[in-house]
Amino acid sequence: MDWEISLYRDRDHIGSLPSATQNLIRKQKLLTNGGQNVSFVGLLFHEKFVSVFLPRNSKKAETDEDKNNLASLILRTIQLYSKSFNSPLSIEDGELQNEVGGTSLSLISDLLNDYKKNGIYSKRSSVNTLNTGKPNWSKTISRSVAYPNNSNYIYLDLHSNKKITQSICEVAKIHFSIISEISDRFSVLLFGSVLRVTENGITKPSTDSIEGQIHILNSELRTTYSERDIQLIKSLIFYLKKIKGSSGRSMVIGIKHFHTVWEFMLLKTLANTVNVNQLLPLPSYRLRDDTIKSAPLKGQRLDVVLKRPNEDLYAVVDAKYYSAGSVSTAPGWPDLVKQFFYAKSLKEILPSAIITNAFVFPRKEGNLKSAHMIDRVTGTVLSEEYVDINCFYADPLEVMRHFVTNMFLHNLSQQLLVIETEQS
Repeated sequence: MDWEISLYRDRDHIGSLPSATQNLIRKQKLLTNGGQNVSFVGLLFHEKFVSVFLPRNSKKAETDEDKNNLASLILRTIQLYSKSFNSPLSIEDGELQNEVGGTSLSLISDLLNDYKKNGIYSKRSSVNTLNTGKPNWSKTISRSVAYPNNSNYIYLDLHSNKKITQSICEVAKIHFSIISEISDRFSVLLFGSVLRVTENGITKPSTDSIEGQIHILNSELRTTYSERDIQLIKSLIFYLKKIKGSSGRSMVIGIKHFHTVWEFMLLKTLANTVNVNQLLPLPSYRLRDDTIKSAPLKGQRLDVVLKRPNEDLYAVVDAKYYSAGSVSTAPGWPDLVKQFFYAKSLKEILPSAIITNAFVFPRKEGNLKSAHMIDRVTGTVLSEEYVDINCFYADPLEVMRHFVTNMFLHNLSQQLLVIETEQS
């Protein structure tokens, strides 16, 4: 299927979208707290149209090929992020949290990959035969005449069993119909090319009714013992019930709050990361009996820390999913104080190390260079008391490409570990 792709961005004003897209966004509550802007990165499928929502500040493509590539990149990112936690949530299950339609995406991908590996479902059964196949000695001895031959007996008629494969059955027809449908709609976006589904001799299922097809699949499930076949039939039933039966030709797949993905992608794509969370001091409470009770679940957790190889130089990095085009759209006091304090905590446990601080924003480039605390009276920058927070920008689409191909952002990683004296 050639989708008619329209590109939008996370945080676009809801009023700027076509009415059909607005309705889907509002129906699934994919809005910021104020309800005026979109809070969503992903794809909205409706009939032959797909609305692709890119991360904020992303550059839109112009050609149809580039639009297809961006749609595929978004899907692959969501799929990889979902598999990293192995707990996809779906809107079809009524579990709208951060990930929307994750079950649908995983199911469609798994069905297509299963077809690529195993082909269309085949029904295997055993039939009674005579003189062909594997001999059934107990039946042969009880039903056939034995003829003496020297000191032994021979049987001219051997009862036997033969395994046959029936590739054109109702389940195969339903499987072929579903695979053809989802391949036509999603294979280009998932794999970058059309997955050709061809099976000679397979006709349409005997019924177009979803309930009828589910009944056929459930009947087959009760007589099937192959692990692969059981999993496949269950997946086909789930598809008919939860996707084709519930959402019709509309489907929503994506992430509602993309800041979690932004943090995770940078953690996976920045080089020279180290885990220092287990070294940080724990918050504790002194009880009335003077015992001290620690609260590890309330402790500090640094998202990303880089260390220059063979040197005591560390960068405390916070992936901030902010517009960050100006001071007014930059992180506020809660984010600043947390970052100042994290650098201070790390310095406490590594007193001889050089500690740098950084924000990384989703934008190809921007005006913010660094964040500081200054004295209100003198205007002096208080770098000794508050470690400066350097501001860096990373193209969100470039980060996604590195994420899905398991590659490091080497240039950005090196820049984060450069101190001011090295820059001058």
